[in-house]
Amino acid sequence: DVDIDKLQSVYDLDLAGHRQNILDLLQVITSQLPDLLKHQNLIGPSARRNQLIRLEAARIVAKKHKGHIIAAGSTGTNPATRDLLQAIALDPLGTVILPGLDQELDDAGWQAISPEHPQYSLKSMLDQWGVRRTDVQVMGSSQAQRMWLMSEVLRPADVAERWNETLPGEFQSVKAGLRDVELVETADRQQEAEVIALALRQHVETSNRKAALMTPDRDLAIRVKAAMLRWNLAIDDSAGEPLLHVGRAAL
Repeated sequence: DVDIDKLQSVYDLDLAGHRQNILDLLQVITSQLPDLLKHQNLIGPSARRNQLIRLEAARIVAKKHKGHIIAAGSTGTNPATRDLLQAIALDPLGTVILPGLDQELDDAGWQAISPEHPQYSLKSMLDQWGVRRTDVQVMGSSQAQRMWLMSEVLRPADVAERWNETLPGEFQSVKAGLRDVELVETADRQQEAEVIALALRQHVETSNRKAALMTPDRDLAIRVKAAMLRWNLAIDDSAGEPLLHVGRAAL
């Protein structure tokens, strides 16, 4: 929801010369693209997506839907999506499932969360709704000690001095929080992928359980997938296949 002509403000405090060169180059887009779209009676894909999302939110607010609505897994980083989630949360038949909301961090730490923190989007969304963390119900069972440890690891820097209060005497809790967690240091990205592939192979060979790799790193995921193919083990990649690869396969 940021107008393209406000791009300059992103770098107002950045004095690097190459940043200005980038902005000068992008002026071709910022000055010409809006006029071109207006002339063709078109809008950009992001604007269209946001309009559709807000229309759906308005439809829910107007009670023009039937049945239960469940929204799961979104942190509401997109303002339009946040509006939709709010409409669902306020609807009597609506349920919003927040992924990984930190309910272990103390109030001082929660208030100190900044935009760089992984919980910032969830905090901003709850603040917009006027909902407290204690009002959010926990679904299913959770590893309390693991959750507590991860919350402390990610404690905002502004309140990091509280480690002097929260960590002493908690050796057993830290140990329990790290149960079944292993750290593997590798020389490079390819070795990292091969280690992950070996771990997945060992898991499926020695147990009747399923294994999954969760990573936002698409390059790493592709490398792991390629390594698994050497053993005829295919991974169902939830991110899908690039259209370019699909086209090559079809040819």
